Amino acid sequence: MDIKNANTGALTSLNSQLSSLQKRVTELEVERGTGPQWQPRLNGHAIAALQVPDLVALAGYYEAALECTRASLQTRRMVEERETELKLCVICQEAEKCTLLVPCGHLCVCEACSSVVEDCPICRASIMQRLRAFV
Repeated sequence: MDIKNANTGALTSLNSQLSSLQKRVTELEVERGTGPQWQPRLNGHAIAALQVPDLVALAGYYEAALECTRASLQTRRMVEERETELKLCVICQEAEKCTLLVPCGHLCVCEACSSVVEDCPICRASIMQRLRAFV
């Protein structure tokens, strides 16, 4: 009887953990805009029929998948943030770079900031001309 109660308790705990992990994976998929085409659909009845070792393995699978998804999401956000930063004016950091400075050729400032600087903020060369760049 004690083993059966222990298994029932473990099963209940694992079902709860699995449910939480499945919800979080779904939340991340919604956030990323991707669907779980690769993921088998498990309902409560199918999960309840699994043995404890299978449930442990399944929980491990979802924990690993969630960890990988979180790491990928964090990396993707950092890359997108960096790409956005590279597009911004080096002076105001708000508007997109759109003015090519002549003669140095640096594309580093927005239109508003280009009108107030006399020297290139990158190389300090004197600006002789400002050209609108379409990137």
